[in-house]
Amino acid sequence: MRVGLISDIHGNLPALQEVLAHARSQSVQMIWNMGDSIGYGANPDQVIRLLQQENVTSILGDFDRRVLRFLKKKTSWRVKKRPEIFLSLYWAYENISQPSREYLRTLPEDTRLRLGNTRILLTHGSPASRKEGLTIETPGKYLRELISKANVDLICCGHSQQPFYRIVKNGIVINPGSVGGQLDGDPRASYAVLDLDPRMMIETSDNEYEVKCHHFRVEYDLEEAVSQIRQRSLPEAYSQMLIQGRGLTSVLEEPEKWQVPEIEEQSWWKNPFRGRTREDVEEEKLAAVIELAEKNSYSEEHVQQATYLALRLFDELQPLHRLGADQRFWLRCGSLLHDIGKGEKNHHLKALDMILNANTIPFSAREKRIIGSIARYHRREKPKGKHKHLVELPVVDQRVVTILSSILRVADGLDASPRGNVIDLSCSYSPVEITIHCQVKSQASKQKKRALGKGELMEFAFDRDLYIEWYRV
Repeated sequence: MRVGLISDIHGNLPALQEVLAHARSQSVQMIWNMGDSIGYGANPDQVIRLLQQENVTSILGDFDRRVLRFLKKKTSWRVKKRPEIFLSLYWAYENISQPSREYLRTLPEDTRLRLGNTRILLTHGSPASRKEGLTIETPGKYLRELISKANVDLICCGHSQQPFYRIVKNGIVINPGSVGGQLDGDPRASYAVLDLDPRMMIETSDNEYEVKCHHFRVEYDLEEAVSQIRQRSLPEAYSQMLIQGRGLTSVLEEPEKWQVPEIEEQSWWKNPFRGRTREDVEEEKLAAVIELAEKNSYSEEHVQQATYLALRLFDELQPLHRLGADQRFWLRCGSLLHDIGKGEKNHHLKALDMILNANTIPFSAREKRIIGSIARYHRREKPKGKHKHLVELPVVDQRVVTILSSILRVADGLDASPRGNVIDLSCSYSPVEITIHCQVKSQASKQKKRALGKGELMEFAFDRDLYIEWYRV
């Protein structure tokens, strides 16, 4: 009997489709899935439905389980988890149907099978913990202990996304690797096929049998998988995970080494400007934004300087946030409008209300929510799930709002009294920190302190500590 072993699909539909086709070519009679079917990829619901259609025997992975717990843990996870991980959970939860959600709830965390006298365990991580990843380097002594405690002969596991086949004294441990995302630099999908000895099917006291394992790396339509991620405006880091064949943490450590493609150059992108250029459309919209600002109470000198600094920060931090021209323009508009209603109590809330209800600015309702949210969050509260104007936006737009608001907050703080003190800035960064290097006219310590005080949201958005250095010129 031939059995296909798969694991860690992570929402990558093109990879799963190709692996299932390859498995059929190998004459497999059944497929066992070790979990983490969703997460990061663009098609979580389609993946779940395809697994059901193919009658795949599946268990629940640790990522799957977190998605099912998302509503309960959403508030705390928004604070505790790095933004790209939080968004992956949010996206997966929001983009699986209720039937698929219910199907996931029926899945066990591990499954025990018996073929004759052969006892088999399907588990995501290890018998000790669903979060423990077993690898080719796991000591044989520990594997023997796991097999003994689980009281099985064969363990099939996933989670570590590292394919291996280990024979120890009292049994076998197999990991088929990952269908949907690799860690070893090889972007091809990974899975395994087991050849099970017919003697395993017979009730006998003789445990002498042979298990052959064949690991496969399968080419799939990587370009399509990446295109689907980009079409949904998910973080470019998710695309880079597939392109580079590396994990999220590894990809995010060196973001300056990969580029975000211009959206206008993508084959799926449709020009929304009706034959006009982006510059022409943006100039028209900017004129309306400035007109709205001029009709209301605002400090023109401060607004212009804060906008300049916000755009400089956006450009300097682009290798980290990986946002494009649309998002830069929304930041520009939100910055120009962040102080309208200045002088009134809670003017940031007033600015949001005025932007949402302005009939003179040529933006869609979605764009007004984004721009209004950027202006609203330039001070006081951080973006929260209880804010109606925010939760009405798609999850990817909520992430954009958080990033852009964090940039405007710091820019607004950098132009605190004395006005115009910051002449220019640049940024440097590492996996653990961001440093803003400011050229200033005077050593205004209170101004620097105020900007740092407004940097908490930026630290959350970029998952890095923030530092500001002052250079008098």
